[in-house]
Amino acid sequence: MTASTATALTHVRVFDGERLREPATMVIDGPLIGTGPAGARVVDCQGAALLPGLIDARVHVRDAETLDRLADHGVTTALDMGGWPPALLDSLRGLPGTTALLRAGAPAAAPGSVQSRMPHFPRSSLLAGPGDAPAFVAERAEQGVDYVKIIAEAPGTPGALSQETLEAVVRAARERGLRTVAHASAVAAFAAARRAGADAVTHVPLDAELPGSEAELTPPRAGSRFPRSP
Repeated sequence: MTASTATALTHVRVFDGERLREPATMVIDGPLIGTGPAGARVVDCQGAALLPGLIDARVHVRDAETLDRLADHGVTTALDMGGWPPALLDSLRGLPGTTALLRAGAPAAAPGSVQSRMPHFPRSSLLAGPGDAPAFVAERAEQGVDYVKIIAEAPGTPGALSQETLEAVVRAARERGLRTVAHASAVAAFAAARRAGADAVTHVPLDAELPGSEAELTPPRAGSRFPRSP
């Protein structure tokens, strides 16, 4: 007979996202959660709180040690927002006993941008115009990314992708069923990313307070949810 791999957490207070429940028993058996403790290894939590796994929605991971540190702090999933080469991030995915990693690969950027001057930044990620977007997204799809990242700057400034290019990347990603995340650190860049239809915009503008009209979230398009944790 195969020994049970389930663990029964007794006298544990579950936080359900809104409140702490009264102490109860929670059984964890691989990917399954239940309440039947028969045959399970018992751990008395003595009233401690049990939280859902946390998600760090913006990291740059370079090694397994970083994933272990995240796991030690209750982060069960991390979204890497730009890394290369692909083989490095592939080697960090699906590791047992540590934080699960989702990744974008190298982001779309413009020639002359800060990214273009980074060591070993992929030349295929530098888009001179909207016509370069399909090939860029196709390459990311072939690498098996979970979403596509775009560097958005105020259109017209040196080293910025044009509005048409931003829109072309979003469009190409949608055609492949991929979501898009835009990096925007200025109000005009945030607005450009929103106009392009990016699924998410990261960072807070450094040049001015974000107007309320831009801060209001638009209803997500059908199927725009990000991938669930592995």
